[in-house]
Amino acid sequence: EARERDVDGWSMMKTQHNTTHTHRASSSLSYLAAEMAESDGPTVVIDGERLRLKAFEPGELEMDLPVFSDSDSDDDEQLRSRFNVVENAEQRAARYRARLNEALAALPHHTQKDKQLALNQQWLVELRETGAARDTLPRLDVSSITCEQFNKEYVATGKPVIITGVTESQSWPARTLWQSADAFVRDYGDMELKVTEVVPFHGIGKPMAVRLPLDMYAEYCRTNDVDNPLYCFERDLTEGRARLLKDFSPPSFFCDDLLNMNTATRSCLPEHKYFVCGGERTGSSMHVDPVYTGAWNTLTAGAKKWVLFPPGNDPAYKAAIGVCSAATKMTPPAYWWLSDYVRLRDSGEGARLGMIECTQLPGETIFVPAGWWHCVLNLEFSIAITQNLIPPASLGVLWEEISLVPAFAVWFAKTMRKHRPDVLAMHPAIAAYIADDLTPADEDSSPFAAHA
Repeated sequence: EARERDVDGWSMMKTQHNTTHTHRASSSLSYLAAEMAESDGPTVVIDGERLRLKAFEPGELEMDLPVFSDSDSDDDEQLRSRFNVVENAEQRAARYRARLNEALAALPHHTQKDKQLALNQQWLVELRETGAARDTLPRLDVSSITCEQFNKEYVATGKPVIITGVTESQSWPARTLWQSADAFVRDYGDMELKVTEVVPFHGIGKPMAVRLPLDMYAEYCRTNDVDNPLYCFERDLTEGRARLLKDFSPPSFFCDDLLNMNTATRSCLPEHKYFVCGGERTGSSMHVDPVYTGAWNTLTAGAKKWVLFPPGNDPAYKAAIGVCSAATKMTPPAYWWLSDYVRLRDSGEGARLGMIECTQLPGETIFVPAGWWHCVLNLEFSIAITQNLIPPASLGVLWEEISLVPAFAVWFAKTMRKHRPDVLAMHPAIAAYIADDLTPADEDSSPFAAHA
């Protein structure tokens, strides 16, 4: 109830006489009202289901929503706008630095310096210098192949590849607006982007986004000296961040996504486009993408080192390629490159297991098929856009994995029968899977959530 009323976790600060009184409600309006009544802060009145503040002079009160509130940090700006809080550049910077420091205090894995990676740069220099010589991922120009050919040669067979020329052929504004950290900050410096997430201070509910303006995040990337810097991975491209969507368009090979069949299929992965940027040493640990999706990732600035391995779920295989266990999931992504990568590269085990390497450069788009393990390291400040999807041509190689979850497989096939009969006709084995079941699929919900 408190969450619905937008009060759980509020921090109210009375700035008169340079004093601050912070009050947090653990679960109810009445608790908050009682606490405020005990203080010398403003009067709190519960009016129906709303909370009102009374008897304060203009400029006397500031309201802020702290990092560990029960809502995303976007609500901070909404509250400040609602109560007409005005701040200068120095106050704005101080507020965001306080937010960052509070988040980092709760995230020790983002402050550790066990290996002093910022000081000992030889490993990073070696990755940069040997990248081109070790590239084993094919490259093709977008103009050299038709969409039908691409689907047949790469999507239907589940083969990763790098595509060049996408940003030029489709005239992306991001080619210039996102071509460097300086260019991006110049046009988007005030845009708030997610740099991490934290568990609510009361331990209940989903993790919550912590966002910083891009100009401050770029400064953080230049000045931090930790082994696991914060990495901007923004999936909420709405409100002020929606303008990023005008700067790019999906590569022509990836415009058809079966998760767009209806609202129920889309709900399997509602946030599927991600803006990504980060400084050197940031990246992702070895993982596969969710919900049977593959992905495309286009780089506009910087350089990314990728390692990919073919699909496989055997525990011994996952251990061999360095998939993090539950006990090591907070390990800095860069540590994989110091240990597992060196072992796999130098012993020849990587080649035996099908390891593919590449260094992605600006203007290049990598296609990662569903099920492929991959990890990424930013060799310098990098900016990219990526999207997850289920291309129709991928169903042939995916169906064996999908059919391991019969409830989802039947529901997905039935949904195709109604909304994409053209795709179902391309896959007779999938059509036969539901041939004796003429009942329609649930149009309102997906069984995937229950399976997940």
